[in-house]
Amino acid sequence: MQEKCSDMPGGGRLEAPRATMDPPTGAPPPQDPAAETRAAHRGAGFPMLGGPMKRLRHALGPAVASAALVCGLVATPIAVAATPASSSPAYTPSPDATDGIIITLEDATGQDVRSREARGGISTLADAPVVSDLADAGVEVTDTLDTANDMLLQAEPADGQTDAEALAAAQAVDGVASVQYNFRYDLIGAVGGDAEADDASDASSASGIDALAVSDPPTNDPFAAQDSPSTDVGNQYWLYDTGLVDAWDQVKAQGAVTVAVVDSGCDLDHPDVASNVLADLAYDADGSRMLAGSAVEDSQGHGTAVTSVIAGVANNGVGLAGASYDAKVLPIKVFDDKGGGCYTDDLVRAYQKIFEYIDGDLVENLHVINMSLGAHDSSEVPAGSEIGVDGMRDEVLEGLISTARDRYDIATVCAGGNGHPSGVSACTYANYPSDFEDCIAVTALATDGSSLNYSDYNQYKDISTYGEDIWAAWRGSSSNSSPYVYRSGTSLAAPIVSGTIALMFAERPAATVDDVCEALYETATAISYDMSDPVDAERAATTGSHGALDADAAVAYIADHVAAGPDIEPVPFDDVQQGDWFYSAVSFVYSNGIMRGYQDGSGRFGPDDAILRQDVACVLYNLLADNADPQETAPQQDVDQNDHYARAVNWCVENHIMSGYRDGSGLFGVDDLLTREQLAVIVANIARDSTSPIDLTAFLNLPDHQLTSSWAVDAMSWAVDQGVINGIELSDGSRMLAPQNTTSRAEIATIFMNSITNGVLTIR
Repeated sequence: MQEKCSDMPGGGRLEAPRATMDPPTGAPPPQDPAAETRAAHRGAGFPMLGGPMKRLRHALGPAVASAALVCGLVATPIAVAATPASSSPAYTPSPDATDGIIITLEDATGQDVRSREARGGISTLADAPVVSDLADAGVEVTDTLDTANDMLLQAEPADGQTDAEALAAAQAVDGVASVQYNFRYDLIGAVGGDAEADDASDASSASGIDALAVSDPPTNDPFAAQDSPSTDVGNQYWLYDTGLVDAWDQVKAQGAVTVAVVDSGCDLDHPDVASNVLADLAYDADGSRMLAGSAVEDSQGHGTAVTSVIAGVANNGVGLAGASYDAKVLPIKVFDDKGGGCYTDDLVRAYQKIFEYIDGDLVENLHVINMSLGAHDSSEVPAGSEIGVDGMRDEVLEGLISTARDRYDIATVCAGGNGHPSGVSACTYANYPSDFEDCIAVTALATDGSSLNYSDYNQYKDISTYGEDIWAAWRGSSSNSSPYVYRSGTSLAAPIVSGTIALMFAERPAATVDDVCEALYETATAISYDMSDPVDAERAATTGSHGALDADAAVAYIADHVAAGPDIEPVPFDDVQQGDWFYSAVSFVYSNGIMRGYQDGSGRFGPDDAILRQDVACVLYNLLADNADPQETAPQQDVDQNDHYARAVNWCVENHIMSGYRDGSGLFGVDDLLTREQLAVIVANIARDSTSPIDLTAFLNLPDHQLTSSWAVDAMSWAVDQGVINGIELSDGSRMLAPQNTTSRAEIATIFMNSITNGVLTIR
């Protein structure tokens, strides 16, 4: 008997606690497996060091660095509640401020709706008791919105009924937990200049002015070589004045971090953003389709500008270099093509898609969402002078932003506002979503570092940076495929902060949003105010901004205060390369001695090869057995005690982790393939606490969940709930559970990495 059991002929080692027995069936023919991972690395929290913030958060865990850090606020997911069903509407919004209502269902009612929709789509919902009762109350359900927390219904009032009347009617229906308005949000548009350059070279010498470039520019992009603000010459003065050029000496994103831009879309072909944009995943939440399939990719040009400020391609000799130095960008379009507003339901779909991509490992390290949209809450305005949406509180959106922060380590960065559409400049009313507690609200500075005179301010703002005369890419047209413009406002300041945060996560992937906030706020520099100006004096006394962004200091701070994560060990396999979806999982199982690949001298891991039952036994032995010697030999007649897998199979059978088929054949199933549902049962046998409840939401959301064998339903729903199995991504963007599919070696590496990093299994 050999000293080590390899996952294939050879060696290795790994595992966790006990179990019972595996399923009683064989495996179906192999099918093509798909990527299956979940981002599971979460940084520890740190003691609070900084000044006041929107709300005090408790530390998230023990310190993992010699020095401590954190942005001290929240850590518990917020349930998306709104107006309680027993109460009446707090206010009546103006007719154009909402578009119907959003209904949050009680848990049991939500499960019923999910089950009906999974069986036949939205057309089957009419028979759901809650939908029928709502119809009787004059409320028409038009769509479902399944968030990370709750099942929501989007609904419209009956003809002749107002949204307020529909809200009141819905509150009285059984199974309804809460109701709110479907709020409207408008783009916080950039204030435009008169200049528009046909291309980057024109912008670099606009109006015939020859600019003086810096002697040693950080990139070969023409705007990045200009360090002085100008509306005549394309420049990036803000790279120098925020310290971003110095920050790049410490770290560059270079594809290591993804930023979602929730905006008007993006010109996917603009040469200064194309190579950094995830075009195949870009999504149109307003139209519920992929962005590449939309007639208009960027309805207003704004999203392209924001994308370029975050991640304009560096060192391509064209235009500008984005603040992040080549982070990846996921564009999510939430505005229609007519220049109108977006609504709560559009933003719910945007967050749904982002969470779906992360859970399916389709995007890597998505840690920032940038939004430049808002609606003012003017509940403090005297009666009769309503401005904006009086007394608004979009708790559905607020809950999703909190979920992004707490569950996915995503910082939501929002433009703080450029005054009210009614003409109120430098508005002090709360502007949502930027002023939600879990958002980073950005105000704008003028080119001289003073506050931009029309930038909103109040106690809910967080950080300030340059937002005046920012040159950016613009959506192309039939006559000009790559224009550039200069624009001003908080919607140009916010992406500079987003790009800086991408750098911070690139420097410390284990950081939390609290860590990032602490670093931003502790290193911010004082803003100069003209105290002789009444508005500036009030701004100085009122603003919650911690000061002006110092990107270099913020990156250095987080490097000093957050422990570096473990290095991903290079793997010696010829068929596993950096950039493969399974690379981190293979590196994880290899570095932990769980799977060692083929020991036949081929240098292969075999990521696409289907894994056999005896090889799974070897993986489990490596993970759990701590090199223990089994006391008995397996009784199954197909187990060759002279083969490399015998020790592992003997141990698994002895400990009731895998017990072979229970169909009377007396076989273990050597050389049989393993299905996804069989693997789920094995992992559940090892790690599941049978007394703990299972949240069926994610399982029932997968349209083919009913294909799960009856003996595997509990285990499969548990595995999905725990993030061990996340479903297979199809080419159209939908996800399938595929319980009868066989499991590849890459998939099993990923599933065991998920199990360990999510705390389901423990390496011995």
